[in-house]
Amino acid sequence: KTRVCHLSSVHYATDTRILYRECNSLSQLFSITIIAPSPKYISSSKIKIKSIPKVKSLFIRLILIDPFLFFKALFSKAKIYHLHDPELLPIGLLFQLFGAKVIYDVHELVLEDIKSKNLSIFEKPLACIYLWFENLACKHFHLLLAEESYKKYFQNKSGNFEVIQNFVLLS
Repeated sequence: KTRVCHLSSVHYATDTRILYRECNSLSQLFSITIIAPSPKYISSSKIKIKSIPKVKSLFIRLILIDPFLFFKALFSKAKIYHLHDPELLPIGLLFQLFGAKVIYDVHELVLEDIKSKNLSIFEKPLACIYLWFENLACKHFHLLLAEESYKKYFQNKSGNFEVIQNFVLLS
């Protein structure tokens, strides 16, 4: 089976969208590993879960946790890396340089979030840096959009996307 590695330094491995919607479904066709914070020990015969520390500080995640996550993911030897956090876009670009396919699962419109936070002097440089990485990702990654409204934002940046909504299971 082809190896797929889901990566998040923000969302827990037990996140509904990640574990129950995507990974459980994909595990029927692929060998799945999730590298993400884990609130407790999780046992799954189909999915490997490798825990990383949960850290709230973006700065600490960028300098400590994300590089740790990168090396842990590198050892998974996956052919496909599925990113769930915008801060992991640089890591995704590295995996692509190594010949892997990368999927960016867009959970929110980050540029709008940055603009809405009133970060004073940091807002403009942070927005520019993020926009540069986002545009690069849109050119090179396949995008999964969490909701239909995101299509408007991404349709001029990338034709390489799908909308996968996170609807409740009626059962």
